[in-house]
Amino acid sequence: MLGNCVAVISPQELRTVEALDWDSILGTYNAYLNYPSQANAMALLASLPRDRPNEIRGSTERAFRIFLSGDNDPILFQEAISGDRTAIEIYFRLLNLADGYYLDIVNITMGFLVRFQPKLFLENLLKYRDTHSIKTHGYPILATGPGYNTHKGAWEYVLGRRIAALEGVNGKKYSTIKAECIELIRKTIVRDHTASYHD
Repeated sequence: MLGNCVAVISPQELRTVEALDWDSILGTYNAYLNYPSQANAMALLASLPRDRPNEIRGSTERAFRIFLSGDNDPILFQEAISGDRTAIEIYFRLLNLADGYYLDIVNITMGFLVRFQPKLFLENLLKYRDTHSIKTHGYPILATGPGYNTHKGAWEYVLGRRIAALEGVNGKKYSTIKAECIELIRKTIVRDHTASYHD
């Protein structure tokens, strides 16, 4: 249930960008945690590269342990889920830096954003769909979290709520990407039904 859609771009086409310095980023993150103002959010966003960096200074695993710890992540999450554009964009940049377990966690947050801030989610998806993670793993709209793995009805319900949220987004510039997201969610539900039928 944590997966994303299929990738359609080959690894050779992925772009890498500037160097990343985790110590500097964690400094701006700490300032944000102490006072999550718009100014501190903008500083944190500016410290994060838009795309996958070609050089990393410091430990990415350590950085994500700090970013996504139970004491820290709820502060950024609360701002994002409340509709703060900058906080949402920070998660899109973290998406390009995370791997493995930490990528799963960021993807789960993306799922919340699809449902509760669908227009801002699509706005950022349009902006970042040419970046590493989305080119590699697809649109981050399917992850639901471990609680749904053993409750198929709840899993289907929450995906249905995401479809409903996306359908409520108006605006011509969103029409194509909105339709792509809805189609992907529906196909995922159908595929699960087909697999369950054959089990």
